[in-house]
Amino acid sequence: MSRQSRILICGPTCGHDHDSINGPTGCCAEHGPYMYFCADCQAARRTESAEPPLDIAVMARNFSLWLNSTYPADLSEETVFWRRVGKISEEAGEVREASGAYWHENPRKPKGPLEDVIKELSDCVGAALGAIEHLTGHEGRSLEIVAQRIREVCERVGVPTTDGA
Repeated sequence: MSRQSRILICGPTCGHDHDSINGPTGCCAEHGPYMYFCADCQAARRTESAEPPLDIAVMARNFSLWLNSTYPADLSEETVFWRRVGKISEEAGEVREASGAYWHENPRKPKGPLEDVIKELSDCVGAALGAIEHLTGHEGRSLEIVAQRIREVCERVGVPTTDGA
């Protein structure tokens, strides 16, 4: 995609040298794949966050432990396994439904918002992280395991694993 066909979000008033931009520096899901920040504004966005980073693996572990506590004590290990792994498929089905609504596949139903698709995808990720926590004994490593797998896939297909910043 050419530089001209993308939209610079920070605009000419940020004071940074936009002529030195080459590539989709700062592409972000919040604004879409065709919008980006110059490198200096992107770096500033990374450091300006007032909220501490979320410990997603700890949240996944804690939620997984809570979920396990809701099951009857005499439930077999295999049944718990299939419930946890099966939840991912259930959530994937909801992604499919939200996607169909977004693309208005059924004219008798209202068009759905993209936010519903993103929410359902997030539920899939949460279910997968929780299942990984369950299967690894709730060690709080689910995000590390997923990150390692994504790194392996990127390396296998030749995609950079860092943004070069």
